[in-house]
Amino acid sequence: MQSLVGVFQQKTSLIEDAEIQNQLQASEIVLAQILQTAINARVPVPCLSAAHNYWIAMTSVYLPANLIQAQRDYFGAHTYQRTDAPETQFFHTNWSS
Repeated sequence: MQSLVGVFQQKTSLIEDAEIQNQLQASEIVLAQILQTAINARVPVPCLSAAHNYWIAMTSVYLPANLIQAQRDYFGAHTYQRTDAPETQFFHTNWSS
């Protein structure tokens, strides 16, 4: 805990610290195993699960936001982008036909 005080004095987020990132990356598989064991034993661990989900969201290049984009496009014709197309290209699909 004392090392965290030093990190917070220099940075606004723990994840900005390279040493903390390395420790989290090294612990990711073990954390997933702990969560799986808790789930299998029907032991609720909401904070641990939320922390793991946050870590996944922060370290993932692609997230399942495509469903949200599709819903926005369906209900309001907002368009969407695809990962297999240039970033400047936008798409709209007539979802109801």
